[in-house]
Amino acid sequence: MKKSKTKAKKEPRKKFLLELGTIFTGGFYEFQKARIKAYNRVRNIIFRKATGLELSQVQDKKKEKEYLKEYADKELQKHANKLEKQGKLTAQEKKFLDKMFTLLEDVEKKESEYKKEVEKIIMNEPIWTGFLQHIKGIGPLITAMLLYYFGYCEKAEYPSNLWSFAGLTPNSKYVKGESSGFNKNLRMYCWRISDSFIKQRTPRYRPIYDAEKARQLKLIENKAENAPTRPGHAEKRARRKMVKFFLSDLYRVCKHLTGQPQSKPFVIDKLKHHHFDDILVYLKKLKARKP
Repeated sequence: MKKSKTKAKKEPRKKFLLELGTIFTGGFYEFQKARIKAYNRVRNIIFRKATGLELSQVQDKKKEKEYLKEYADKELQKHANKLEKQGKLTAQEKKFLDKMFTLLEDVEKKESEYKKEVEKIIMNEPIWTGFLQHIKGIGPLITAMLLYYFGYCEKAEYPSNLWSFAGLTPNSKYVKGESSGFNKNLRMYCWRISDSFIKQRTPRYRPIYDAEKARQLKLIENKAENAPTRPGHAEKRARRKMVKFFLSDLYRVCKHLTGQPQSKPFVIDKLKHHHFDDILVYLKKLKARKP
């Protein structure tokens, strides 16, 4: 009895820590969102001052990459100094811009502080040390979110339960005024995971996206009955498949680490991808390669 009481006390405490982790994670993203938005607006103003483009004029989208590179966040103050010397910025405008740059530096420091607190909370979690820290593109912030929403998959009988909750099934559609049956915030985070895997070219998951996107685009080309209606839909299907694979792996590792009963590895048992290593085998090989 004593043992069960101790365990009962630990569970709420752990849930409390995970709740704090998501608060810190949310704080990080809110500060980051505000910083990015502010820098974009400042960049737009400085660019227009430099080129003589009026605020109402449309910018040439073809030159956007060059514009973003030349007017990167860290270069904006240098451009502002140059504009003041050229007489294109008044002393008062420059004063307010300098204040904005100082405030944005403070925001960046706050982001870092939030992230450090999240790291402290999850650094000893088995799912981090045994799995997620080895996956390129998954950091402490995403880990805290996954732990908060899924825990160690105690309530999931199958990987598909995770997909449904994350809004990754064909029936996961949002209709205003109706219950969606999935968590909208979690689906947003899953989209961030897909972004990260694509940008980081994450081994194991990025190839799934590439192969599925190519397959979907081929369906469009061949005018297949089940083809996506446009390339954007092909992109979404490929992202969903990649994240579903990842969540299947998460389910598998969570169940393994906690000794819970589980269904057979979904990737091999249901999808028949026998060429695709079970995640436990994959992690074993990955750790063996590291010095």
